Amino acid sequence: MVNAVRTAVIPAGGLGTRFFPVTRAVPKELLPVLDRPAIDWAYVELASAGIEHVVVLSSVTKDPLARHLRPDASLADELRKIGRDQLADLASQGASIKTTIVNQEKALGLGHAVACAHDAVGDEPFFVVLPDDLYRVGHSPLGDMTSCFIDSGCPVLCVQEVDPADVGSYGVVEVGERVGSGRVVTALIEKPEPADAPSNLAIVGRYLLTPDIFPHLHALKPGTGGELQLTDGLAALAAQRQMLAFTAPAADRLDIGTPAGWLRATVLLASADQRFAAVIDSAIAERDASGWRLL
Repeated sequence: MVNAVRTAVIPAGGLGTRFFPVTRAVPKELLPVLDRPAIDWAYVELASAGIEHVVVLSSVTKDPLARHLRPDASLADELRKIGRDQLADLASQGASIKTTIVNQEKALGLGHAVACAHDAVGDEPFFVVLPDDLYRVGHSPLGDMTSCFIDSGCPVLCVQEVDPADVGSYGVVEVGERVGSGRVVTALIEKPEPADAPSNLAIVGRYLLTPDIFPHLHALKPGTGGELQLTDGLAALAAQRQMLAFTAPAADRLDIGTPAGWLRATVLLASADQRFAAVIDSAIAERDASGWRLL
């Protein structure tokens, strides 16, 4: 059986300014979350959803990211020779998923990034996966979004309820009638003021799009923040055809797009991992006993 969705796009061309100065040397997508680079969490999620081809939007300044995503057969062989088979599997990771890297000359916004993937994606449905939004292993919404797409034939946006005060950080949707496991999208707006938001349903880093989005993306004009916004392209498409929103549980998503969010995600994941839980407990106990604080 051919997968209903075989391709995913990962936008990774930004400068990572919220993590400066570390991102002067290390692309944000390679910052570790526990013992795994951030982008690897997205690859694990995509592999579990049956994705066969990943298009990564990068830039020429991010050569370390390209090197990391390229399976290293020679390193894998060397590791197997010394009996480190598990590490060898990690060195050759991605071999089962084809990766195409497309370099953006300039990062002009999420809509521009996805538009740059047009030739690599071709004429088929595809996911857009933002690596700043990490979904715990086994809790990805991609499977439910695929089912929603198969049932309806419509593009599907993953949404969740957020604090109304935070809507200005997201693309926000208004929804209407229920269709299967989704709701019809009736309006979209990028980073609205709380008073202007149509709801508190925010798009949270997972999109299942159809190729008819591309003409709208290529026609984008600068929007919020002077950027070419994916939300504006989606609004244009939603005016022509039905689009659905699938609501995912908020607890399944971790925002690693800021230093504070990255730290929170690392602590939560470590606390739930038997390899690291005792370290977290010990560090907290030491802090409480000694009053240790950073000077």
